Amino acid sequence: MITRTKDGISKKKVIVSTVSYPDITPKSAKEALLTPHWKDAMDKEFQALLSNDTWSLVLASPHHNLVGNKWVFAIK
Repeated sequence: MITRTKDGISKKKVIVSTVSYPDITPKSAKEALLTPHWKDAMDKEFQALLSNDTWSLVLASPHHNLVGNKWVFAIK
């Protein structure tokens, strides 16, 4: 009787490797401004909003209901 080992037949070994990256996304705008990479990204995003006329800075008035904003940081 020829065994699988003697015949050279064996199960393929599965090797799993994972890489864990540190959480580098800032939790706030204040935290993001400390990193040049995030500051540049914020500047580009703000300029895109201005150039596309999707956002404008206005003075607060008691007669208007103003919508606030929030920075959301994510790595795509």
